Amino acid sequence: MVLSARVLDGVSAPSQEAKRFREKLETHFEDAAIKEDKERAEIALYFSEGLVIFKEQAAEGDTIEELIGKITEIEPSDPKAVLKLHSGEVAEQHFAFRVIIGGPEIMEYCSDKMLIAKLLFQETGSLGAAELSMLDKAVLDFGENQWVISPVGVLLAGEIEDVMRCIYLVAQTMVGVATYMAIAQALEKQLYEAPPTFTEKELSAYDTAMERLADTTSFVINDVRDEMLNADPRTVLIIRRLHEVMSVEGHEQRVKLFLDVAKRKVDRARAIKGSREAKRFSAILFSFSMIVGISNIIVIWVNLTRNIGMPPQQAILVELPIVIATVAIVLYLFKEIFKRTLKF
Repeated sequence: MVLSARVLDGVSAPSQEAKRFREKLETHFEDAAIKEDKERAEIALYFSEGLVIFKEQAAEGDTIEELIGKITEIEPSDPKAVLKLHSGEVAEQHFAFRVIIGGPEIMEYCSDKMLIAKLLFQETGSLGAAELSMLDKAVLDFGENQWVISPVGVLLAGEIEDVMRCIYLVAQTMVGVATYMAIAQALEKQLYEAPPTFTEKELSAYDTAMERLADTTSFVINDVRDEMLNADPRTVLIIRRLHEVMSVEGHEQRVKLFLDVAKRKVDRARAIKGSREAKRFSAILFSFSMIVGISNIIVIWVNLTRNIGMPPQQAILVELPIVIATVAIVLYLFKEIFKRTLKF
């Protein structure tokens, strides 16, 4: 009996043209935008922040070893070449993944850990205890079909009612990972290339960019996890395993950490700017108080010597307490205003 399998090499990337579900804030398979191009053997799935393109090829073999050899010999499609066909829609950041779909005749081999390791984990030697444990967790056995999920690809074998829905579940996680990677790259660029000091215009632009990336992160988190709402237990289990294997939570935490650092950077810049404005205002008040103090001393001196006719020596004695009090107040104000920048 000839064994056959469909091999779908997928690439996902953020897309400005794929925001089909942005307004309703949720995506489900029933509402999915899916386009099939039979001539190019491509399947494109659109999500709120990006798209996934699968390039399909077929593999056949008389034995399972021969089939696995044929599959592993298939060179993955060049992501840039695939994305170039969608020019103007996709960003450079992308994430590649392979989906292998076989019939019921493939199911019996899903329990052969060495075969699975060769197919999905590029294993060429023997299996250690850690690898065996990982392979045990990789298999989801549902009776009529089985899923084997790895970081580089998924093997789906058995009787499958809706193949496209299964492809969609994988694609949804893929586009989430690609978008997280793109957001993290943008945040990293913002953080490391930001100037040490900001003008008000630069700070406003920086804050707006961070807010936009934070909103995008919220949309992606919603889309990636939304399919589990009101889903059947089997679907929820598949999605959770896909998230675990593709490190969705790790990508989310990385993005959230970048956002937190960016927020602290903005808050610190605003605090520094506010502190400088306060110091500037305090310096103006200090200068004004000195002018007022000196003016008062001069006015009193003029009144004592000219209007009253008091001798200069006596006027000095009369005015001395006022001069001392004024100097004391000026020194006190100087210390209070500049105590953060000067040592006393």
